[in-house]
Amino acid sequence: MYDIDSRQLLNDMEAGLGNRICDCCEEDLDEQQAIQDIAIAYVRKLSNNYNRQIIRSKGAESDLIDLSQQEVMVKNLGDACPPEMYSRQRMEFLRTSSAYEVHHGYVKPKQFALAALQYEDNLSENHVANAFLSINLLAVGSPMSEEVKRNLVLGVSIASAVLTALTATGVGAVIVLVAGILAPLILWYALRTKRDYLGIIANYSTTNLICRDFTAKQGDLHMHAGKMETFPRTTLDGVTAKEVTIRGVDEGFSDDGDIIDLIYIAQIYASKKAGFFGAEGVFALRPLDKNSPILTSLFASPYKSTPGVYITTGISGSSLKSNWHNMWGKRGSKHTVNSGGISAEISMDASQEKKVFGKLIINEFAPG
Repeated sequence: MYDIDSRQLLNDMEAGLGNRICDCCEEDLDEQQAIQDIAIAYVRKLSNNYNRQIIRSKGAESDLIDLSQQEVMVKNLGDACPPEMYSRQRMEFLRTSSAYEVHHGYVKPKQFALAALQYEDNLSENHVANAFLSINLLAVGSPMSEEVKRNLVLGVSIASAVLTALTATGVGAVIVLVAGILAPLILWYALRTKRDYLGIIANYSTTNLICRDFTAKQGDLHMHAGKMETFPRTTLDGVTAKEVTIRGVDEGFSDDGDIIDLIYIAQIYASKKAGFFGAEGVFALRPLDKNSPILTSLFASPYKSTPGVYITTGISGSSLKSNWHNMWGKRGSKHTVNSGGISAEISMDASQEKKVFGKLIINEFAPG
């Protein structure tokens, strides 16, 4: 059901887009540009469909989505992948399921539900909200997440909270954030022979986590081979508005009025570049405004060698590069760590052509 032909999916967004991307020589493809092209095509398609519905229903001109503004917002996203907020109860299966099961039971259905919105000719807020709820997604991005939480506190149902938050945030802004999540996901499936890496990070701890200076040479991200195309990044609410990689657990309310945990999931996408190399890297996470503890996570989707993942603690900054080969030699299909206030697990699925999907589950993370 969810095995969508990526070429057709992209061609339906924009005539010829799927052909241009799928037929492009691997060495000539600029993944960052391809992600942006897909995101813009998706935003245009959904925005036009939404505006068509407004015009047909004789809605106010002020309700129309400004397409030029949408494209600017897409470009401003850059390499940032927006966070996704879910009810913890609905996402417990991520912790107990294999990477293969998560890939085929969560990631593919998510792609299908969000991509299929392009086929709603009279797109409305209800269509977007229903697509979210079909995959248990409550919000994308910090502004919508805060609106959902605020509405749950007021006692409205989860479904109403999602719809109300979507409307308050603005359907145009939400479409852009969805595009930021969906575009790299579609590209990963479309490039069938590339050794690219797609991963998710699910934070079940209460600690806000940061990958410091991940764009800097001595920062907490080291790419041994390939390029990090999209990486989680969001901003906390409040006066300071600090940037975090992934937020810790928040609280909300169920339809029965019970307190529920709300968790955040983020997506990363690293691409293979030229030559006989794949997508291989390692990054470190630590509590916001703290130096420790540190969780170090390695992923490898190599050109020839065995793919694998690995996690450990305490390695960050320039030490990521100097410790690369030691960590790389310990890679496997699954690793866990339980030390220094951190409980986490990483596992991988290599069933998708020559690529690797990985899931990093953070169960506990002491704030230090």
